[in-house]
Amino acid sequence: MNTVGGIKQVAAARTEHLRLGMLFLLAVLVLVPEHRPAVSMLHVNLGVIQLLKSGYVSIVGDPSTSCPSADTFDASDFRQALSWNGQNERALIYSGVVQWMNGDCSGALKNWREAANVAPVSNLTWLYLGKGEFVSGETSPAVTAFRNAEAEALLMRLGDRAASVQSRLEWYELAVRTEPTVLSVGKYAELLDYVGRKPEAVEVWEVFASQMAEDDPDHWWALAVTAGLRGHWAQAAELYHRGGALAGYPYSFLEREGVALQRAGDLDGAITTFRQAVQLYPEGVWTYWYAGHLERCRGRYAEAERWYQAAADIQPRHPLAHLYLGALALDRGQYDLAANHFATARTKQPDTYDEKRLCWFLERAMGVYDGDRVAWYISLGERFQEIGRVDEAILTYQHALELEPDNSEALAHLDALR
Repeated sequence: MNTVGGIKQVAAARTEHLRLGMLFLLAVLVLVPEHRPAVSMLHVNLGVIQLLKSGYVSIVGDPSTSCPSADTFDASDFRQALSWNGQNERALIYSGVVQWMNGDCSGALKNWREAANVAPVSNLTWLYLGKGEFVSGETSPAVTAFRNAEAEALLMRLGDRAASVQSRLEWYELAVRTEPTVLSVGKYAELLDYVGRKPEAVEVWEVFASQMAEDDPDHWWALAVTAGLRGHWAQAAELYHRGGALAGYPYSFLEREGVALQRAGDLDGAITTFRQAVQLYPEGVWTYWYAGHLERCRGRYAEAERWYQAAADIQPRHPLAHLYLGALALDRGQYDLAANHFATARTKQPDTYDEKRLCWFLERAMGVYDGDRVAWYISLGERFQEIGRVDEAILTYQHALELEPDNSEALAHLDALR
């Protein structure tokens, strides 16, 4: 027997022993009427064990936005639990879970609403109810339920894991409606912008800014992002600076101010700001990457290498550190070194599947590189665009134009991104 099979067998045996122990305890408790609540909970635990043995995966952790088709999960233990104690919140929740998994979504909602009446302070109950109402098209009640569950972070994770862009948009919008924060608004607006809905992205940030007091750093962050979306980068840099002056820990404001200064053309100011940011937070790898990109843009390759290498030293397992070192080597005509960096990037642990896919593309591109650097940069920029890395896309298109200033394809891409 292999190791994995042995572990599964041991786990199954322990689960069965636990079930048998509960059955024995249940046989003892049913003889005493005062133990009805305890008997009810034992039936719930038995039902949960059966669910797990049947392959149940948590509904609230599933990013699907549709009610499942009918299945054959057994609800008998939960019905028994409710017969002993009709106010058992967990029995109501899991009765709803089984109904949901069996395709009876309206029945599930009825049980979860009853559970919310029984235990109005239970986050778990509100999570199930919110998921059920949202998938059933009852968005406003879902917002209330998720707000009661303080579930904004969960909603963003569901959006991150969703299979389609539309589902991601729906989860992020729900997170914003539940509890608007810089993080939730940022994820939602960034995706809106990515799918070509920039006016809506601007509006989301404007509404958020209007809800914040002027002495709140988030107010200035939102205004700065709005200015950036409109292409007013000098104004964005000034707004980030004002927000940073109010923030107790202004690292993020300094980093974004540096990016805005770079986009506004103040490259010396941007580098100065990046240096201030890394002095405040030496582990901020993104700041090193932004500074490296800037120095690459103006042909200061030795400086760029120092920034990129510093990032690689801080997070040696991150593929982008080697990705950028490879791109820099390519700029310098060091094609063998570039190929080595791209190959190294593939061996590192990527943050996302998209980064892994990009590293694969880069290594493959080096294998078929035919000397047409303009076409290579345009192709690379398109890959960056596909995964939402706008800054890197702009940089690569700019490299293409440095080599061929009138290249219509690179110009069209840049116009679309600005």
